Amino acid sequence: MICQLEKTFNVSTLFNFVTGSELISPKGSNIKLTFQNIKGQLFDILYFLYVSKRKFPINLDTIIDQIRTLHVIEFLGYDTFTKVNISYPSNSTNIPKTAIKRKVKCLNQKRL
Repeated sequence: MICQLEKTFNVSTLFNFVTGSELISPKGSNIKLTFQNIKGQLFDILYFLYVSKRKFPINLDTIIDQIRTLHVIEFLGYDTFTKVNISYPSNSTNIPKTAIKRKVKCLNQKRL
């Protein structure tokens, strides 16, 4: 799933996207966005809709689901970084084979 997200967002790693090191561009647009921009825009929309809900019947489920999705993506980005880089420092020779396999698997999927 992480590899699919990296391919979808066209980023080298999910961690780089979540931390703002890499920008994405929506299809057919020249605008470059960071993860923080996207998250901020969704919270701005949520606030606007929440205030509007006082006067109009508005369903907030869709925007809340989108924010939940961003939280999952953010968790996955930090989690992948933590598993490989903090638990196993770059000078460590004991990096688990599963971490190496995941990266190789992602590289193989990107070639397809």
